Amino acid sequence: MLHTAVTHNQPVILKFLLKAYPNACVSVDTPLGSAFANPDLPTLEALRSHDPSIVNYAMEQNDGFDTLLMDYCRGGDPRLPGYLLNNGVDPDLGGLRSWALS
Repeated sequence: MLHTAVTHNQPVILKFLLKAYPNACVSVDTPLGSAFANPDLPTLEALRSHDPSIVNYAMEQNDGFDTLLMDYCRGGDPRLPGYLLNNGVDPDLGGLRSWALS
């Protein structure tokens, strides 16, 4: 259900589910993985309020690891990178520094 709420950009439903199931896992393999594919600020805010560490999760890609920050800097909602930077993301994770300098 969490995955579906994220995929369909339903942050109100997501918040309800996370409140109803406080031990729900929002790891990369579940709702957070969907947040990579479906960037939405209210959804990201709901996931972060449940687990603040999600801002630093990285997903394995063919050529290494992508963080949410790396992915959101490539396009989509221009508010997302700023939100992450203002909410504890480590910009050095996932090789971002070497990617940005190359």
